[in-house]
Amino acid sequence: MVNRLKLPAALSALLLAACSQQQAPDVADNTVVIFAGQSITTSQLEVAAQRSLGRPYDSLDQAMQQQLIDSLISAQAMASLAEQSLTEDDMQRLDYQVAAYKQEQLVKLYLQEYAIPQPVSQQQVEQYYAEHPHEFGGGYIADVSLLQCQISDSEVCLPKMKLERLQEWKETTAYNSRFARISLNSLIEADSSLLKLAKNTGAENYSSIKTDKDSITRLYVHSVTEIAPEPLATVSTKIRERLAPQQLKKAIREAAAKARAAVQSQTN
Repeated sequence: MVNRLKLPAALSALLLAACSQQQAPDVADNTVVIFAGQSITTSQLEVAAQRSLGRPYDSLDQAMQQQLIDSLISAQAMASLAEQSLTEDDMQRLDYQVAAYKQEQLVKLYLQEYAIPQPVSQQQVEQYYAEHPHEFGGGYIADVSLLQCQISDSEVCLPKMKLERLQEWKETTAYNSRFARISLNSLIEADSSLLKLAKNTGAENYSSIKTDKDSITRLYVHSVTEIAPEPLATVSTKIRERLAPQQLKKAIREAAAKARAAVQSQTN
């Protein structure tokens, strides 16, 4: 425990003057200073030192300890004056805020004790890897010929689009039509729906006709090439890092459910 500090003469006089105007307060065993009838204790100083400096109060030299005391005295004085100016409604709102902060701290303590996440299993890693190959350099490249027309020109374009002959597609003369041979890459292609259409069609086949509110589209798929992702062994750590927050969320949900059940049982 830190010994009581010798305060500068001017500060001591100020404190004595403040205290002389009030009844002698109840002095806590670890009181260091009394200001305006209120004790400042080593416990308060310890909390303040950890919060503001990240160090134990005992590790501070005398000058730093004195600065910390002065800071708490100033804070106490400002808080006292602010409280005097508050309306009853303001004070009630402040009480709610303090209660909410206290609840948050208690919840953190509870979760530290009971929300212990399970390690990410190898099975979870393998499942994530299989379901998200594009995140590790895997995917597909499709080489396709595309015929696309505006809905407004469907009467001209659609009859030729239904023909399974690329030469007919090339000769399509609709005003708002496009015929092109393009590469669809799942790693960079913005229109994933076209790549999905190509994958479902397969190589050397004509796709079904895709219609949306603005256009109609059909593909001829020349080839579909699968890109192998990085080996699982090289990305396992990365996958575990991505799944770890999910494990923590699961642990928090389970801890919350147990807390609700425990409190409910106490009230029954």
